Amino acid sequence: VLIDTDGAAIPDKVNYVDTAITILGADVYGGSDLYAATGGIKLRGNSTMGYDKKPYRIKFDSKQNVFGLGKAKSWVLLANYLDPAAIRNDVAYSFGARLSAMTAETTGFQVYVPRTRPVEVYLNGEYQGLYDMGDHIQVDGTRIDIDESGDEFDDNGVQLFPEGNVGYYLEIEDGSRVIPEWHNEQAYYVTIENTGGTGTGTLYTGNLSSSGNAETAGTGTLDTLYVQIKTPEVPSEEQIAYIQDYLQTVNDLILAKDETVFDYIDMDGFIDWYLINEVFKNTDSGFLSSVKLFKDKDGKLFMGPVWDFDIGAGAVAYSSIHKPTGWRTRDTERCAWYKSLFEMDSFVAAVEKRWADLHENGILDGIFSDIDGLTAYLRASADDNYALWHDSYVNAVNNTSWLTVPDLQLSSNHWIEQVQYLRAYMTGRIAWLDEQFGYTETSSPAYVNMLSSTLTSTSSSKTFTINKSFPVQELSNLYLSVYSRSAFDITFNFDVGSPSLSSDWQGSDPLLPFKGTTGENIAAGTYTDVELNLENYMPWSNDPTATTVTLKSIVVKTSGNRRNVQISGLYAAKEIQADVSGTSKTPLGGKVFVAGAPEYEQTLRADTLGVTPYGADVSYQWYENGTAISGATSSTYTPASSQIGSAFTVAVTGSGDYEGTLLSEPVTLQKATYTYKTSQIPELISKTHNTLVILERENYEISVDGVNWQTSGTFENLQPNTLYRVLYRHGETASQTGGTAGEALRVITDVDPNAPEEEEPDPTPVTPGDVNLDGYVNTSDVKRILKHALGTAVLTGDALTAADFDGDGQATTNDARALLKSLVSA
Repeated sequence: VLIDTDGAAIPDKVNYVDTAITILGADVYGGSDLYAATGGIKLRGNSTMGYDKKPYRIKFDSKQNVFGLGKAKSWVLLANYLDPAAIRNDVAYSFGARLSAMTAETTGFQVYVPRTRPVEVYLNGEYQGLYDMGDHIQVDGTRIDIDESGDEFDDNGVQLFPEGNVGYYLEIEDGSRVIPEWHNEQAYYVTIENTGGTGTGTLYTGNLSSSGNAETAGTGTLDTLYVQIKTPEVPSEEQIAYIQDYLQTVNDLILAKDETVFDYIDMDGFIDWYLINEVFKNTDSGFLSSVKLFKDKDGKLFMGPVWDFDIGAGAVAYSSIHKPTGWRTRDTERCAWYKSLFEMDSFVAAVEKRWADLHENGILDGIFSDIDGLTAYLRASADDNYALWHDSYVNAVNNTSWLTVPDLQLSSNHWIEQVQYLRAYMTGRIAWLDEQFGYTETSSPAYVNMLSSTLTSTSSSKTFTINKSFPVQELSNLYLSVYSRSAFDITFNFDVGSPSLSSDWQGSDPLLPFKGTTGENIAAGTYTDVELNLENYMPWSNDPTATTVTLKSIVVKTSGNRRNVQISGLYAAKEIQADVSGTSKTPLGGKVFVAGAPEYEQTLRADTLGVTPYGADVSYQWYENGTAISGATSSTYTPASSQIGSAFTVAVTGSGDYEGTLLSEPVTLQKATYTYKTSQIPELISKTHNTLVILERENYEISVDGVNWQTSGTFENLQPNTLYRVLYRHGETASQTGGTAGEALRVITDVDPNAPEEEEPDPTPVTPGDVNLDGYVNTSDVKRILKHALGTAVLTGDALTAADFDGDGQATTNDARALLKSLVSA
């Protein structure tokens, strides 16, 4: 995205500056390129606007269909400055779109989720880094599609549709922003009283909805919620009164936990907005800022669209956002809406059902697919962006009183570590939410403990309720872990709820665990694994073709008087169970990741954000090729050069009240990346029709194709009368990669003296970058390289040679980026 303001500065978020916008490579996202489209550009945002990397709002003079997302004048460029991973918004919006589509299958109404695409931005020829370009949230047929009646006026300035029942787009704002936004943008606000807030802060009073004379400020409890009316842009008095009364009614019914509130609000819309924000533990979702709502004519109130996730998902350290555990959206001090909704059984049941649906439809798994896909797609761009802005970010964080972030955000020199941190955080976050919403994965034997806590019986008979369904293929894989404090006989009866027992079964064979008893003698202070063998039940059930079996309860009986029997877990695999049973300790679950760039001279780190329960006491052991490394028992490990090529894993073992061991996936140590670009240009000593002799330099390597490198300057068996691009780079060593190639020396070998002259005419040398071979190098050539790199077109011959702009022997998106940068600079 090339922004040209003719050198003019973009000073504020009030006044647009004239600009021309060019977008190249839009076909990657299903759109068409845009050339010098005129319009205006200004700053956007609130706190983010004050940082070095600026966010922008663009308003074209005429509607543009950017990336095929629909025609509109207004678009945004999100800087994502406070998100070192730079992809939190992309991942959250993608998740939201999938969730909304899933809900729409049952409700028929798909809630709009903002659409953004990663882009690289140049402002007046200077590289600004990686941005997201996409929807400016507004009422529009391709965005918030509601009735816009209310802003139409006749020739005399009389409002044509002043009645209250029109479409509304609203935004909840922090009280501290009400006054400046009123003066800067002539915003219209209404207030909701007694919202149940318990925090303290600055309160503004006055008639915000009409005259805007809200100049009185004081401090007190946050029991007033400020809601800006964004559509209609100029609301009538009837509309202001209507929406204020509607919102106040919604507020009062929610706080009263009155089920009739669902006649006023859309439960599905409230649930989806909540889940998107809670999954990413979005800072602003606590009714702080960017909390949007809409209501169509004759419709209910919806929460949304979702917005602004750059400081969610662990990006900041205040309000415990950096911990993957704990509530955010439903435990706010500013508005008790969700806190009250979660005290209503119907709402809780609907949320838990939706959460299970997310798992069963793979919607949550998509978060990690998106992270991995964006990591691969954006690596080069994100590395450049990180190098450009991270020092500025560190300085800003250290000089902003309200902004505190995890240490990794400041200490890491690699963008990839920020992505690893985000991935681990989301793993732990979803695992914690699984526990809170009572979700247990029963479709595979990967889960560990089905019972929510240790259950103890001190009586001669005790019933433990299970009420869980299991796939038939897992019925041979279920074990009960039982611990006793003294030696005695123990028996178990298992009650199977469905399918029921066939009436023609006589019960003599086999010994079924749900009928009769299974006796075990347990020595004092030991535990046993009781295999349930429920698969034996199927031939005698009334439905042997059933796909699931429901286990209702387990009855434990002991001989003699009162005994102490402890059920420490119902497990899905004996090998897993054996690691964690036998005591009342809490088993570890989740995943441990090896974070850090897996390169020599870099430190590897055991990331335990994905380990559940979060914050458990653990110890560490690092392994090289499966063998424990002596003394490597801290959370970090720095490999030596002799270990290049080895695979490293880390085991995390619970200690104290926690037990079990988690092993990470292996990472292979690579050579240290040496990115220094040489300034030396190769020197030609001599050439023939099939040889080149290049001046050799100490510690340098030479290549004639950008792929194969050698220290010798002699190249033989070359093609006659052929253009070669000769490159120098700092040589590869045993511990580091080769450097970046410098400027190429272009050499054409001589004509073969033994070949007929007419058979080998002198070719016209290929101009680097002139992919379409028309004698010019321009953005059309950039597009051809992009299409080749993405597999939508194939370049061959001279076109392929010209596309290798950086001279590494391949035509990739890096060549397109390098060519684009050279064009911008020129």
